[in-house]
Amino acid sequence: MFLGIKRVLIEGWRNRVPSKLLLVISLATVLIISMLNISFTFGYRIMERYVPLLDASMVIKLEAASAHLWFEELISNDEAESIDAVLSHLDRAVWYANAMLHGGENHKGRFLALQDPLLIDDAEKIVVQLQRFRSMTLQRFQNFKSSGIGSDIDQRYDALFKRLLVSADQLEAGLQHNVDVKLRQFEQVHTLLILFLLLLATIVFGFFFRYERERAKNLAQIHASNDALKRLSMMDALTAIANRRHFDDCFENEWQRAIREKSPLSVLMIDVDYFKAFNDHYGHLAGDECLIKIATTLASAFRRPADLVARFGGEEFSVILPNSVESYNDAMRCNELIEGLAIPHVKGKVVTVSIGVASMVPRLDTPATELIKRADQALYAAKSEGRNRVVLAS
Repeated sequence: MFLGIKRVLIEGWRNRVPSKLLLVISLATVLIISMLNISFTFGYRIMERYVPLLDASMVIKLEAASAHLWFEELISNDEAESIDAVLSHLDRAVWYANAMLHGGENHKGRFLALQDPLLIDDAEKIVVQLQRFRSMTLQRFQNFKSSGIGSDIDQRYDALFKRLLVSADQLEAGLQHNVDVKLRQFEQVHTLLILFLLLLATIVFGFFFRYERERAKNLAQIHASNDALKRLSMMDALTAIANRRHFDDCFENEWQRAIREKSPLSVLMIDVDYFKAFNDHYGHLAGDECLIKIATTLASAFRRPADLVARFGGEEFSVILPNSVESYNDAMRCNELIEGLAIPHVKGKVVTVSIGVASMVPRLDTPATELIKRADQALYAAKSEGRNRVVLAS
C-alpha cells in the first residue's frame, strides 16, 4: 500500500501535480481502504457471533419439544421409544444453552458466549428450567402409572414445558433485536461510506470497486441469513409447512380481521388414523415420509393466499380458511385426496384421515379458542364414529 502511495507521489512530482493535493488523495485512499476493512470486519463479526447463537436458541426449543413429544409417546406405551432417547434430547438442549453462556464448538460450528447481561439472564433461566424439566421427566417416568394425563404432576410438567418455550422465545427475540440493532448500525456505516466514496469516486474507483463488491456481498449474506432464520422459526422442520407457532399467530390475526369485517372463519382439524400403529409396524422413518406426503397434499389443496396449512402437533394437521363457505366440501376433498395417495397401512388398506370442521362469524364476546375447540370436538366425533370421515361441528 505504502509503495503505491510513494509511486503516486513520484509520478505527481514528475507531472508537476501539487504535492499537497497528491498527499490528500493518498491519505484519502488509505482512509477509504481502512473504512472498507472496518465495514467488512463489522459485518463478518455480526454473522460470526449472532447467526450461531440464533441457531442455538432454535435448537434448544426443537430438542425440548422433541423430548416432550417422545416422552408422551413413551408413557403411552410406545415401545419404540426409550427414556435414554428422551434424556439425550434434553442433554443436547442443555449443551446448547451452556454454549450460549460460556461458548463452545461442535459439528455445527463455533458458538461465542453471550455478552448482553439480559440475554445471559435469559440463558441461565433456560438452563435451570431444562434441569428441572429433566428431573421432572425422570420423576414422571419412575412413577408413570400415577402420572398420566390430567394428573397433578402432568399439569405441572406441561406448565414447566410451556414456561421453557416462553423463555426460549424470549431469548430468541432478544437475540433478534440485537441483530436488528447491529444491522441498522451496519447500514448506517454503509450509507456514510457510500457518500464518502461518491466524493472521491473518480480518484479511488479501483479501490472502491473491489472492496465495495465484497462488502455488498457480505451485507446480502447477513440479510439472507436473517430472513432464512425468520422463515425457519415459522416452519415445521419435518414437513416444511407452517408450524404450531405460525398457526397460532396467523389464527389470531385472522380472528381479529374476521371480527372487523364480520366475515366467516373456518378451521379444519385433521388427524391421521391409527398413526401409532403405522409407526409401530413400518417404523419412524416411514412415519415421517407419510406425514410429509400428507402435508404436501394438504398444502397443494389450498391455494388462496390467506389459507394456511399447518402441522398442529404429532400426526395432527390444521387448516385456517378465512371467509370460506365451502369448508365442508374442502374437507371432503382433502379426505379423498389423502386416501387417494394409497399409502399402505397395517390397519386397513391405505392411510386415511379424520377431519373435524368448524365455522363461525367471530364476535368480540367470543374467545378465539372457541372455534378451535369446536373443530377439535368435531374431530373427536369423526374418530368416534369410525374414522376416515368428515364431521361438521354443530
